[in-house]
Amino acid sequence: WVSPQNASPDLVAKWDSFVAALKVHEEGHAKTEIERVTTVMQELQKMPSYPTCETFDRAWQAKADTLDLETKQIEAQYDRDTQSGKLQGAIF
Repeated sequence: WVSPQNASPDLVAKWDSFVAALKVHEEGHAKTEIERVTTVMQELQKMPSYPTCETFDRAWQAKADTLDLETKQIEAQYDRDTQSGKLQGAIF
């Protein structure tokens, strides 16, 4: 945001504070995603051998769907815990 010339210093300060808090909140989401990538890789490495690529694909897709659902639940809980960033100051 490029503040207009007539923007009050108070408005600019509030905006800057909001953006800083929003960055903290979004970095929390990013941290979760990075952790989940590690989990996904570990789960992939634990998978047994399959007789065909198609069989593997089906098994992996089922596992990936489960992991994706878990990640969405973790992210949703983070948003509930932070009130979508409000408790971290992301409120304007």
